[in-house]
Amino acid sequence: MNLEYDRLTDVMHVDVCFPPDGAHVDVIDVGDCLGFPGQIVARVNLDKRVVYGFTIQRFSAFKRTLLWQYRMASIRKALFLLLRTFRAGVWMDTGTPTAHLPA
Repeated sequence: MNLEYDRLTDVMHVDVCFPPDGAHVDVIDVGDCLGFPGQIVARVNLDKRVVYGFTIQRFSAFKRTLLWQYRMASIRKALFLLLRTFRAGVWMDTGTPTAHLPA
């Protein structure tokens, strides 16, 4: 997982993998589902059920909420949990067990 923070815009880009050339990338607003309305968008290929990454807007507020409301001090572990939860949701309707998903 590659993390890239832009201090000027307060945006964190979380890249899980890079899409191949010519791949179809859907951008989905998932902030409402995860308790951060309007803050998190996911980059996925819904046809192949591949998660390419997240973009977190207002990252400083996201980080504060993780610390004070959810008691998570490690941003990397919180993002990994977010990724695993979202990946399980994307795969849920296919019947594929989440234990066998690639990391």
